Amino acid sequence: MNGKVKRFNHLMLNELRGYVKGDYAVFLLINLYLLKFVREYDATVDLLTSNLTIKEQLVHVYSQISPNNPALESALSFSDKAIKEGDIASVAKSVNEVPFSEEEIRSAIENLVALQGDDSSTPESINRLGIRLLSPISGSFYDGSAGVHGTVITANDYVTKRNSSLEFYTQELSPASAAIGAIRAFIHGIKDIHITIGDTITEPSFVEGNSLKQFDYIMMNFPSGAWKYDKKLIDYDIYSRFEYGVPSKSSIEWLFISHILKSLKPEGKAVAIVSSSALFASNTKTLRRNLIKDDLIEAVISLPEKLYTNTSIPVNLIIFNRDKPIKQKILFINAEDIYTSKSRSQNVLKDPQIDKIVDLYENKDQLDEVSKLVSIYDLSDNLLLPSKYVAKKEIEVEEFGKIKMLTEGMEKLSDWPKIKDIALVYRGINSNSSNCKLNQKSGEYAIIKLADVQNNQLQLDNIIRYDIENAKTENYIAQPGDILVSSRGSAIKLCIIPEHEGLLLVSQNFLGIRPIGSYSSEFIMEYLLSPLGQYLIANEQLGSTTTVLNIKDLQEIQIVNMPRLKQEEILNNFKEQLKVVEDEIMRLENEKKQLKLKLYEEMGIKDTFKLTED
Repeated sequence: MNGKVKRFNHLMLNELRGYVKGDYAVFLLINLYLLKFVREYDATVDLLTSNLTIKEQLVHVYSQISPNNPALESALSFSDKAIKEGDIASVAKSVNEVPFSEEEIRSAIENLVALQGDDSSTPESINRLGIRLLSPISGSFYDGSAGVHGTVITANDYVTKRNSSLEFYTQELSPASAAIGAIRAFIHGIKDIHITIGDTITEPSFVEGNSLKQFDYIMMNFPSGAWKYDKKLIDYDIYSRFEYGVPSKSSIEWLFISHILKSLKPEGKAVAIVSSSALFASNTKTLRRNLIKDDLIEAVISLPEKLYTNTSIPVNLIIFNRDKPIKQKILFINAEDIYTSKSRSQNVLKDPQIDKIVDLYENKDQLDEVSKLVSIYDLSDNLLLPSKYVAKKEIEVEEFGKIKMLTEGMEKLSDWPKIKDIALVYRGINSNSSNCKLNQKSGEYAIIKLADVQNNQLQLDNIIRYDIENAKTENYIAQPGDILVSSRGSAIKLCIIPEHEGLLLVSQNFLGIRPIGSYSSEFIMEYLLSPLGQYLIANEQLGSTTTVLNIKDLQEIQIVNMPRLKQEEILNNFKEQLKVVEDEIMRLENEKKQLKLKLYEEMGIKDTFKLTED
């Protein structure tokens, strides 16, 4: 972007913010650019007389251009607020006189939108990728969570370059965002657009009788987290949007996805931007299962972290297609490592990376460690997370560093038993302040937390004790020989429960493995600590920033098939040899210490200190 544009915006915002609060300074400056744009580059508008106030000029401009651009009415209504003429007169004069070209005015407005730093704004590179994946030709395009309309602008640029056009329909909850979006659409020459304000879930704008209007193309970046609507409105939705199931209250994303699917034409195509939890959370499993069964998902693409300005959390794209080219299969693309690093806190998708992802999608290529076509009948527990099906072959192991897994060597795993065949696997107790009262001196129960496991050893002396009321504890009591595996967090922690006194409970941060057959606890522990064991656990973890290991997934991990006597033989042999190595390390450490002391003696400083162990 032109450096002088950025510098000018910075100067004008500094001046405005002395009089105007918050983001309204950004919106006001965008309006002043609109006035300049109309004055200099829109011959259809009457010249403005200099004796009009700023507010009167805005009203004049909107009255001239809104009949042909009805969407701008939302911008006018939002603009008609606390504009204090005297306070902004100098800024208005500066904007009017600055020698910006038509393209520089667009750049100035885009820079202001970026400076606003709206958490909900879709990064430009994600918009470009999403529109390339949709590849709209002509027809209708809908965004029911439009924000400042970056997705619409990207879609319009795409079709304009291909000598085509789209009819745009948008809805946005925030009047300020809708107003900025309307101005951006006008500045970018988008005429055929219908912009509305309101809640897409409770008051969808585009309806035909008791049905939602349907569109050829849809792309949405909607909020994540919980929803707070009246459940009756969802349960008895007059538009029948939740035919695949009513999402749990913790997943507003699936409310919007349900809305998208009901708004899609019989041969329509949509892109939804979702968090990773939407792809694996247990409380939406039934909904995912019904949707998968209906064969509407064409692809799921996981994107790199740090693409957004204000959060490092990665997102995923779900491509819905009512006219899938390959039926009953879903293409999973793990694009987490396909990006360019702009800074320590910011990644971007440049054209070569976007081209690579689009090529994989369009050609349905299956690339090792990146993409895979999976039958809908082979999906694991209705999970839609690409990393579940596109496994990376490298893993970082603390003891050995980076490890490359060998496909040929791992083929034998299919013949091995699973953990569920040789052990009982149990969950930890969900302890909270309502049922657990701290009583470190005489509490009946000690609860094992993540911090109590260090270097694969349980620190018994550090465990905090509690009194527990109104909770069944018998299923969570740890027994000597149980192996604990951390169920939360990317760092994998393991330990064996030693002999102990009193009652030890396993917290919800762990899963417990209790051998019930001919397997030694030590053997299982060493196996899970191996590069293979760490790889298998890591591949079963779900999520990105906060990973989760489910009990069913741990149960499915394969374990080497070996008789108990052989297990004990190789473990005893290992311990004997390890003891020899550790003794030699200790001898060499002592020898190193003596060499240092000799050096200090020759330097003439040995008499200045004394070792406390002497």
